[in-house]
Amino acid sequence: VIGSKGNQVHIFERQNQGQWSLAAVLRHDSLFFGSSVATYEDDVLVGAYGDQKAFVFGRDAVAGWSTSPLHVFLPDSNLGLFGSAVAIRKSVAVVASLYSGTVYVFFRDMSGQWLDA
Repeated sequence: VIGSKGNQVHIFERQNQGQWSLAAVLRHDSLFFGSSVATYEDDVLVGAYGDQKAFVFGRDAVAGWSTSPLHVFLPDSNLGLFGSAVAIRKSVAVVASLYSGTVYVFFRDMSGQWLDA
């Protein structure tokens, strides 16, 4: 996965022969969408610190990668560049606010809903 501040995230997948191919391009109009990116299995967490947001995208075995976010994380305040750093592992997503020094932790419950920790 390659992110940029250009409002796009490119997802590449390794094919059986070992070659990489472009699987999806995720786009959003949030300011600095793609400035931070984290992956775990079928989930991609994308930060957009310019708009104080982070987005989760997912991959379905049949439909492939979703081009619309499955969930949008928002901070409890507009301070600190929320989304400047992100991490995801299993059912836990972590989103940092660089200037405030705050780290937000979110959990995905058994039904697939994301909740604040």
